[in-house]
Amino acid sequence: MRKALLLSVPSLSLAVLLGACAGMSTESMPKSLHLLDANSDPDYGVLLACEGKDSDSTVQCETVREVFARWSQARHVNVQRTDVDATPFKSGRAALVPDTAMHRYTIAIDFEPIVIPSYNSWSGTAGTMTSGFVPGRVGYNAEVYVVSADTGTQLDKFSLHDQENMPQHADVTPTMKTEIYKVIARIDPGYSP
Repeated sequence: MRKALLLSVPSLSLAVLLGACAGMSTESMPKSLHLLDANSDPDYGVLLACEGKDSDSTVQCETVREVFARWSQARHVNVQRTDVDATPFKSGRAALVPDTAMHRYTIAIDFEPIVIPSYNSWSGTAGTMTSGFVPGRVGYNAEVYVVSADTGTQLDKFSLHDQENMPQHADVTPTMKTEIYKVIARIDPGYSP
């Protein structure tokens, strides 16, 4: 019989642990899941979908894939790219990730990068014009689905999101990487980049 470590204890739900990161919100996730094996290694494969609402955001999907690939290599997690129109994002069921027969779960992540450029705003009428600077923002919305690797049945779903203000003309990629690592830390607290 294979032993597994609990990611949460009965008195602390996974949602409480996931919500511990400042600025991050989660939906309720009452189940205690055995997401780590006896060696504290992830006991799941990952389906990763990424798409922004505009081109400024979508270009950061390459950053998302790069960070997940580094984590995948370091923690020996099979991460497969998929489309946001694929299951489980639309149906609540997931196709099984290849090479996960030894794992209990598939974690499907629908990651939406957010990049909002800064701008100067103008308001008023002739003779009373005012201007102001609106800082840019970088962040993400992520829907995370926990699915049984045996049956494809959705066991849980939760939402994560965060945004940071950015100075004008700043490189958004380092901040985006930090945001992506926050998501990875929620599903794999044993990982340190």
